[in-house]
Amino acid sequence: MALPASKALEKIQKGAIAAGYLLLGTELYWRDRICAALQEAAGLDAGSFGLSEFDLRQDSLDKVLEKAEAQNLLAPRQLLFIKNAQGLLTRRVREAEAAPDQTEPRASRSDDLAAYFHHPNPSSILVLEMMDVDLESDDWREKEKAKSRLEAYDDAFEGRCEVVLLVRPGYGEAMELVRGEAEK
Repeated sequence: MALPASKALEKIQKGAIAAGYLLLGTELYWRDRICAALQEAAGLDAGSFGLSEFDLRQDSLDKVLEKAEAQNLLAPRQLLFIKNAQGLLTRRVREAEAAPDQTEPRASRSDDLAAYFHHPNPSSILVLEMMDVDLESDDWREKEKAKSRLEAYDDAFEGRCEVVLLVRPGYGEAMELVRGEAEK
């Protein structure tokens, strides 16, 4: 089930931390707030050994999962930020199209990730970013892209990874955010 960013942030601040978060959308404000809240909940400072950043355009998913499964000896928890996660879905489609004659389908990269979420490392939190989808666009292609991603990842992760929708807050919600920040 997909959550609005404000609800996901509330859950994180209350201590309900999932094994992973898929951040879908272009709103940087919410992405930064959620990442900061996760970092605080994990007790990690900036520059901590428990923080890792990966880009799936350059790093392999195997490398990311290896890091996630390993126990970090220098930090009690680890937070892995994974950029350009949209490549997982396109690889899955390409692999399915490339081998239609195979009787046994090969496990795709997103299947490896789904397998990880069945038995995640309790000291690791994965944050997958898909910043290429504009959830507020009126373009039907963007709406279809968002819908297909939500369906694919909701089915693959079976609720083990929170899908967070990064959309611009409405006027009322924005005013409450400003009031809250002003009080701090």
